[in-house]
Amino acid sequence: MKYLIEDEIERFKYADNDEQRREIVDRIQKKIEDKKVVVYGAGAVGRVIADIFETLQITIEFFVDRKFYDIKEVNGIPVYNIENLVKCNDKQYVLIIAIDFQLFLEFQSEIGDNIEKYCPKIDVIGHGRELALIFRYNICKRRLDRGETFSIVDCIDCGGESRGCSVLETYL
Repeated sequence: MKYLIEDEIERFKYADNDEQRREIVDRIQKKIEDKKVVVYGAGAVGRVIADIFETLQITIEFFVDRKFYDIKEVNGIPVYNIENLVKCNDKQYVLIIAIDFQLFLEFQSEIGDNIEKYCPKIDVIGHGRELALIFRYNICKRRLDRGETFSIVDCIDCGGESRGCSVLETYL
């Protein structure tokens, strides 16, 4: 198991300007576009990733979730049990951990054990929520640069007002 973009996520957090952020986002997106994407977690964070990836035209192959029997699909993408990760034991896949931080802390060892058991060769993005926020920022920034309007509700849903999003500040 290799973590794929952890350094880029950290660089994005401390980038000095929008140009640096855009370059980081482009590098992250290129690394993901070259892979088959599987998402670990079909709850709120997984649904946000599905929506953002649909906007970016990045295909998600499937989700895995412990509650696969309750959650059959997300945006038309199937949700399977964890054992289906065995299909992804290959470098052509990337696994995005899309679990709320508190849940991640609670189940971190179980998640790691499942990855090691079923797909140890896979590349992993351990911070799916941060990845979603980075991509959301980039989508909004490009809309703003093109002079498009967007709903302030999207910013509230994203949490931009509480994180100090520069796109939201510029938009207002």
